[in-house]
Amino acid sequence: MGTKYRSDRADEEPVVPVELESYLALELAEGGRSHEELHARLQHERIDGRDPIELTSGADGLPHGVTPEMGAWFVRTVGARRNAALAAVCARFAADRFRDGSTVLVEHETDRIAAMTAQRKTRLIEEFERSDVSAELKRKATEARQEFSVALDEQGGRQPRMFHPALYFIGLAVILLLEIPINYESFVQWVHAPIFSVGLTFVTALLIGAASHVHGTLLRQYDYYFGPHDRVRWVQGAKLIGLGSVLLSVALLLAGYARYAFFQQQLMAIIISGGVPPSALGNLVAMLASNLGVYLVGAAWAFFTHDEIPDYPSKQRKADRAQAAFDTAFARQVAGELNRLDQKAAADTAKAISLDKTQRSAPNYLDNRRLFSTLCAKDDEVVAALIDYRTALARRAEHARFACPDRSATGAERTIELSAGQWAARELRLRYAGALGE
Repeated sequence: MGTKYRSDRADEEPVVPVELESYLALELAEGGRSHEELHARLQHERIDGRDPIELTSGADGLPHGVTPEMGAWFVRTVGARRNAALAAVCARFAADRFRDGSTVLVEHETDRIAAMTAQRKTRLIEEFERSDVSAELKRKATEARQEFSVALDEQGGRQPRMFHPALYFIGLAVILLLEIPINYESFVQWVHAPIFSVGLTFVTALLIGAASHVHGTLLRQYDYYFGPHDRVRWVQGAKLIGLGSVLLSVALLLAGYARYAFFQQQLMAIIISGGVPPSALGNLVAMLASNLGVYLVGAAWAFFTHDEIPDYPSKQRKADRAQAAFDTAFARQVAGELNRLDQKAAADTAKAISLDKTQRSAPNYLDNRRLFSTLCAKDDEVVAALIDYRTALARRAEHARFACPDRSATGAERTIELSAGQWAARELRLRYAGALGE
């Protein structure tokens, strides 16, 4: 944006256009008629609904990022007078000859470039969104996001415990590797075939891993299945307990029988050599305690890496994947052209600012800048009145959400959701091309 020049020249003040005088006559100070009319609209603001409060997009001469009530006041009280005053000031610049042309109001020119760029970017995005492929991707992303939002509300805003499934199973596999040195030798002595022993060792490890996964996640999600819910969940939980218990029992039976067979061979050798045989029960218990230790470690790993609600994390993953698919298509088809438009706008803006530096020697340039500074001072009063109203509304609607259109249109998501505090802290200014506000 160009600089708002404010001349310090002590010459006679330029003749103020009647349109600018009309704009300057607005009474916007606290207690004035226009100020009171604005604040009277507070009672009409809809702040009790669950949906975010929709803010203005900055089109049709409305300021950007204000409520419809604020926009309605601006149109009725300020819009027409300001547009006429701005047009009169621009006309003064156009009437001031410079070299082979006329001077321009640099703020009007740079805002015009920004507005045109935003319109072109918006059209480009809308064309993308109207295509069949993007419409389907957008539908899936919206549905997945809404499904997750419902679950998020049900959890009181608690975010799901997110742990990447691949990392979880890698961690579980590392834990289960402990089963190999525990069981392999016993299975070799039992079946006398290394390949089958390896197979039985891995089968036992998988059974213990599955049991620890089922029981660990079930313990984390105990309230979901056995809390004050319907009987369907209770039956599901009971089935999971039974499944995990069967898996663990089969694994322990395999390991126990292999260990018993191994111990019998050792026992025979000890007796033949005249040694004292060890306790069969103690040997078997030590063996199974090792297996149970691996099971407990796996169950603890499952407990700490899962969420209390079984499908809660998956809903967020589904929403993230659907949004990522849409964003990827957007980046592939639209993002490059948006960057080109931004680069062109930056170059055109730099050219307008450079032109302003060379046109300062025009006969009436300083007088016209002083007129514009007068308009800017009145704009500051308008902005102050809107900010005062916005602050009062933000206090009343401190828990409300505000949906603010993104006029930069640099991404597929063109609406920014703000809290009351974030909305109240945003910059509010009036543009000088078509009286658009931002």
